[in-house]
Amino acid sequence: MPSCGLWQVAWVAARAVASGAPFIERVDLLAKLISHQLGLPNAEIDRTVEIVDQKLNEKIVVGGSGSA
Repeated sequence: MPSCGLWQVAWVAARAVASGAPFIERVDLLAKLISHQLGLPNAEIDRTVEIVDQKLNEKIVVGGSGSA
């Protein structure tokens, strides 16, 4: 399991999206990539990335600026 620090970093993105941020730095995705590169994948981090992807995709407006 990755160190607690990677897990905490992943949640930064989740909190930003939950707060309504239309654009975020994908630290969650970075944490996922690092943990996988180290051979220490983490299901919670992977799930966080999936949730953040889903929430960001919900905010995308075709032909728009991305704001709801």
